[in-house]
Amino acid sequence: NGNLYTLQLSLYAYLLEEYGYKCKNLFLLHNVLNEKGTEILKENKIEVNYLKKEIKNLLNFHELKNIILK
Repeated sequence: NGNLYTLQLSLYAYLLEEYGYKCKNLFLLHNVLNEKGTEILKENKIEVNYLKKEIKNLLNFHELKNIILK
């Protein structure tokens, strides 16, 4: 359903923003290939939400977990 890829893409966008880049839109590309896997028959471009708040929460949780375990 793409949720994991959306989180992954959001993490990349967040990291890029930390280095001064600005991310406007996030897209997942889904390619439908022929049976041999050698030719793209159809390309689906799916716009996804930037889950910045969720990424910040995940990173804060990870940081807190590391502090507690030390």
